[in-house]
Amino acid sequence: MVASRAVERRIVANIAMLGALAALSDVVSYEATREAVLDGVPKGTEESNVQAFQRGYQYAKRMVGEGAEART
Repeated sequence: MVASRAVERRIVANIAMLGALAALSDVVSYEATREAVLDGVPKGTEESNVQAFQRGYQYAKRMVGEGAEART
């Protein structure tokens, strides 16, 4: 699983996937989604969840960029 490898903890894999979705969609901004993550996770887990969100976001952006390069 990409999310599990990216964050090394399965418990935040859903947040990593949310980051990837945010990167691939223009529906909600990065910052709004990041704030929603902070508001919705249990106290004490904010840092690991934000890190998972950022990694998922960055991974998806990188994969989209690589895909575009392969098509040209």
